[in-house]
Amino acid sequence: MDMKTKSCQRLLTLIGIVFLLTTCKDAPKPDITGEFTDGNGGTAVSETRLERNITNTSGDVIATYQYDATYFIEIYSATSNADSTLLALTDIGGEGLSLVTSRIYGRPDTACRYLAALMARDENFEIDLTGERENAGGIEFYQVELHNGSVYRGLYCAELKNNTGVAISVQATSRAMLAYKQIYFILNSVTL
Repeated sequence: MDMKTKSCQRLLTLIGIVFLLTTCKDAPKPDITGEFTDGNGGTAVSETRLERNITNTSGDVIATYQYDATYFIEIYSATSNADSTLLALTDIGGEGLSLVTSRIYGRPDTACRYLAALMARDENFEIDLTGERENAGGIEFYQVELHNGSVYRGLYCAELKNNTGVAISVQATSRAMLAYKQIYFILNSVTL
């Protein structure tokens, strides 16, 4: 190989490296970790609390959680024991905060990752944060936060017993609402 060919190859290699470096996306945001806090903002949790069961498909109670009945109202509640985990809540004051609980199977990160991937692919949501968290009772959750315009979603999934768990999906009209005290109260109230 002559000197011109070697110089040309080096120049092309250098241009390729510069091209790759300038077209790479920003590094992903660091994952969130650690225990859930008590939350920030929103209405303080009252003493008027309702307890709900999380059941397996046989109707056996595997865990419970609570929510503030002066803040949330049930807009859907499954009636059979086998489906009693399914519950939809919305805030009474009309702030734009709603929540759905449902039963999941398998690893907690799988359900949340899958749902987040579908929302990103099919509904143009952007994934903002992901990570492994823990509630006040030591239950491990996988958390994903996403948004599409002014719609914000928080997905929280936990395996509770014998490969059965719960997914708690929150929808809000601002990112700050995903961290409201009412939401973190529910997450921290999940107990076996």
